[in-house]
Amino acid sequence: MSTFKTEAIVLAKRSFIEDDRIYTVYSKSCGQLEVMVKAAARSTSKLAGHLEPFSVTQLMIARGRNLEKVAGANLVAAYHYGDWGSYTLASFASEVVIKLTKPGLADKRIYEILLKLLSFLAREGMLDLKRLATLRFTWLVLQFSGYQPNSNTSAFIRNLPQLSATAGEFLTRLIASQPVTIASKISKAAIQEIENYTKHYLEYILESEIKSLKLLAYA
Repeated sequence: MSTFKTEAIVLAKRSFIEDDRIYTVYSKSCGQLEVMVKAAARSTSKLAGHLEPFSVTQLMIARGRNLEKVAGANLVAAYHYGDWGSYTLASFASEVVIKLTKPGLADKRIYEILLKLLSFLAREGMLDLKRLATLRFTWLVLQFSGYQPNSNTSAFIRNLPQLSATAGEFLTRLIASQPVTIASKISKAAIQEIENYTKHYLEYILESEIKSLKLLAYA
């Protein structure tokens, strides 16, 4: 059985068979991967603590017939979010990466901007600024993954919720990855407009619901 090492960001986890768990990670060298950890749900597991969502881990992975298995893990950094808003934004960013990237196809740009965002979200306060940073991250991932607005999406875009002038200008800069000089002046209402617009665009592209973004209503 061959093995390989990679640094990865843990995006999500779910139960598998009995006490086993499946972890979805985004690897710096391999892109999105699903890896299995035996007996991860047990309190005696030596690996589970290195694989909590939003943590950065050095993994040793053993290739299997159906699933890759974690043979070793060494925690590099763990990001914790003390408020609901920051946790929700981190969950949304993870969901965006899971749904927009293809398994096994690495993009170091996505890895780097996700790492930077998770670190920023772990700071105290600044929720509105964090929401803006997460929106910028989302549109960059759309761009890197080939889902940015183009002639094929123009007809749908005309049917999206109409944006105010301020929100429209800000979103245009996000899509173009231009420096945003109005970030400190944008209102919460405008941020919500852009979030709603982004949600509709993502759901059109993915043909599925974006669950984590709904949670921002409780932040």
